[in-house]
Amino acid sequence: MKQIKNITILHLNPNNQIKAQLESNYKASYPEAIFEIYDLSEYDIKNCIGCWNCWVKTPGRCVHKDKLSECYFAIINSDICVFSHEVKNGFLSGNSKTCMDRLIPLFHPHIKIVNNEMMHYERYASMPQMHYAYSLAPNEKELAQREINCLEGYFFRCNEHFRAKGMMHQLNADSIISSKDTMTRISPIIPEKMKNMSSPISSSSKIAIYNGSPRSTASNTTLLVEQFKKGLLIEGILEEQIEVHNLSQISKHEEIASKFYDVDYHMFIMPLYVHSMPGIVKHFIDAVESKTSDNKNNISPKVGFFVQSGFKEGYQSFYCRAALETICIHNDWIYSGCGIKGGMEGLRLTPEKANAKIYSAFNELGSYFAKNGYLPSDILDELIKPVHLTKSLKLAFTLLPNKLIQLYWDSQMKKNKVIEQSYAQPYKK
Repeated sequence: MKQIKNITILHLNPNNQIKAQLESNYKASYPEAIFEIYDLSEYDIKNCIGCWNCWVKTPGRCVHKDKLSECYFAIINSDICVFSHEVKNGFLSGNSKTCMDRLIPLFHPHIKIVNNEMMHYERYASMPQMHYAYSLAPNEKELAQREINCLEGYFFRCNEHFRAKGMMHQLNADSIISSKDTMTRISPIIPEKMKNMSSPISSSSKIAIYNGSPRSTASNTTLLVEQFKKGLLIEGILEEQIEVHNLSQISKHEEIASKFYDVDYHMFIMPLYVHSMPGIVKHFIDAVESKTSDNKNNISPKVGFFVQSGFKEGYQSFYCRAALETICIHNDWIYSGCGIKGGMEGLRLTPEKANAKIYSAFNELGSYFAKNGYLPSDILDELIKPVHLTKSLKLAFTLLPNKLIQLYWDSQMKKNKVIEQSYAQPYKK
């Protein structure tokens, strides 16, 4: 067994008792280790902006210069890296999720098949053990078992893709409640069957559509938002009934959140980011939670979601779907379904005619949502395909030259004259 010499702890929970307890436990377990401790709990970590510079312009290096960027070197060169996360609304807080998003530079953009799934190539030959401690934010109610399952499934998924060993610990201010190995497979929570809850959008109702892409308007998500809105308009929903918000505009979150309970229907459309919602989406949801006192009439808004990703298989977004449904349950929102579509990485770059099928499907989603107030399972069942990689896709990865499979990312690196540094390891000793 490898000797544990260096341990890095990243505190994202501001609770001082949690910090002290976690440090004490690890120092007792590894008395010979050297510790590097970073307190990120008082900082607003800069959100990943989806620029992909860390893949195609400065390989392996994040564009941001902030408190987290100072931690990359310690993370990679430690034997154990501990992320002490804060839990809000039944999932990681916005700051905690943003921290996970910002680990993207540690991956390489190239794709290969591992355990019958698409995964990114490793940038570093070996990763530290990735440990996750999680505990509730102040004033949060006790975690439900579903929320625990959702969090632990997410941590398993992260380590599965990092090909990293690790542990996860549930904490309170007094003790470690439970500890589990992240190597044990945790399947994503299967969504509950939606009940027949038809509730058409009336002429007096409002619907808010949230663009959850960190890239804002220059994104694949923007195209899907436009097509969903088009479906609403086809059914006679008026422009003045529809609000479209770009969640990349963090400074507007508080203002938008303050009006959340004045709107009857909500639709979040987002890319998959490090196996769940982007940090900006969770930041906004946390802002909404802080406005629950504004919900004087105890309204339960109807909330739907759509998650798109570059991975071909729909299964990649199952852990994200579980988190989104769990958040609805936590907040007493009416869950109106969650659509999933893989293989979307080239949407912006392909002609509109080539995108006609997916655009038509989103028109139908918007139209159905206008007439019923939730997403139709038959269309979602088609969009999610393939759930797992088909034999033909796996065969293509086996037979096609690697240069052809990785063509898009390599062309970007060649354009920026960094192809020779493609596998750079800027944070390795």
